[in-house]
Amino acid sequence: MITEQATAGRPPRLGRQLYEGHHAWPTMLAIKLGIAYSVSRASAEPIRELGLSDFMQQVKRKFPPAGSRHTPRHSGEDFVFKDYAPAAFRQLREHFGVSAADYALSIAGEHPLRELGNPGKSGSCFYLTHDSRYLIKTVSKKECKFLRAALPNYYTCAPRRGYLTTPRRIRPGRSSGSAAPAERGCGGGNRRAAPTRRVHAGTS
Repeated sequence: MITEQATAGRPPRLGRQLYEGHHAWPTMLAIKLGIAYSVSRASAEPIRELGLSDFMQQVKRKFPPAGSRHTPRHSGEDFVFKDYAPAAFRQLREHFGVSAADYALSIAGEHPLRELGNPGKSGSCFYLTHDSRYLIKTVSKKECKFLRAALPNYYTCAPRRGYLTTPRRIRPGRSSGSAAPAERGCGGGNRRAAPTRRVHAGTS
């Protein structure tokens, strides 16, 4: 596991902080902007009993750099964020005592994410929030499909468990000026991200 050296008496931190110019920077911006939008939108909806259609719901939103009626301006590339079952995941977060404000602040706040190591054979990448509360893993299309199929049963069983997984899909756009070599690995192609609350956050 990659760590950064301890400073001022603090223990070393897991991973390496992402920075502008890093190949995963566009993916990080998409995750942050998409989740901030998703959490805000879901929180505005009234709590209600869920039906099967809620577990199948997909909310897709385009994020142009210039901004739009629903999205802010940003310095990244054009991308599309697809949010799966937002009402179900909102209720799961609330059941586990995860406030919308804290969740959004940890993932979508001003601090960059931290990358943990290099992608393995599966191609999955791992990111950690600055406060070490959430681990974000990119998942394959097959894994995403499996998680979505398991969601209704997960929603029923989750209250008896101590973890929380929230799948999201990020699709970076193909805007002009995008450099293909710099977008390899965790930075390019369709990305599906699953933020997971860490049971043992450890040091931050």
